[in-house]
Amino acid sequence: RQIRVGTGADTKGTAFVVYEDIYDAKTACERLSGFSVGGRYLIVLYYQANKLSKKVDPAATREEIQKLKEKYNV
Repeated sequence: RQIRVGTGADTKGTAFVVYEDIYDAKTACERLSGFSVGGRYLIVLYYQANKLSKKVDPAATREEIQKLKEKYNV
């Protein structure tokens, strides 16, 4: 299945392909990345939902950075 996102200039050429089998998706990443189609090169990325679903708390991040600065006298 192929899912296109919009038809505007900012999404031109962007598509998402959904594979039922994870091994087919892995094969597509390995074999299609860098493949030339119509004078343009494909960039194939493997979508990992669990990495994107992780929420980042900006306040906690700032606090962690501040602690590291204090620890290393920066």
